[in-house]
Amino acid sequence: GPAMQDTIAGTTQVFFSSTAAALPQIKAGQLRALAVTTPTRNAALPDVPAVAETLPGYDVTLWHGIVGPKGMPPAIVERINAEVAKALALPAAVDVLKGDGVSPAPGTPAQFRAQIAKGLALWGKVAKDAGVKPE
Repeated sequence: GPAMQDTIAGTTQVFFSSTAAALPQIKAGQLRALAVTTPTRNAALPDVPAVAETLPGYDVTLWHGIVGPKGMPPAIVERINAEVAKALALPAAVDVLKGDGVSPAPGTPAQFRAQIAKGLALWGKVAKDAGVKPE
């Protein structure tokens, strides 16, 4: 929020935001979208290029998921996953999400674990290469 307001006010020149958070300000003309960080253009901003068009392979996709406590029974995990997938497939949900520039992408619990592991490996390497120390 503060970074967005600072950019709108001209205090900062650029910042990274989720499409869903920035889209209303982009549509209102308060912000100018320079690029999206997903591998391809976003349907909500079809004229805004993807960074990957200039830097092939660039992919910093924002994603969300649902997690539970360690040891949650697999049957409960599967049930929650199935119900969330059903909800994400509802036309009304798809319309709302796409209107926010979000693409629903349900998957299996194993796929989600793999996504988390991929992110930890990527950002762990970025932090290590940058010399970031845990505080």
